[in-house]
Amino acid sequence: MPKKVIKKSESNASPNSTRRTRAKRNVIAKSLNAALSDDQIRQRAYKIFREGRNPSDPTADWFQAEHELRAELGT
Repeated sequence: MPKKVIKKSESNASPNSTRRTRAKRNVIAKSLNAALSDDQIRQRAYKIFREGRNPSDPTADWFQAEHELRAELGT
């Protein structure tokens, strides 16, 4: 059975509501970044490095640290 193609004009969301949603997401993302300082992430990434979870991958350590800290904040 062929899928129905939805044109932009048939979309349920108005352009203004889509912009507002994007703006809210940006505000939330900025507040999350403000809640986590680089120093906090750096300390957690170093701890992950010392535990050897991601051998020879400092970027993975950083993202893992950021993920864990966000989880602790409940976001």
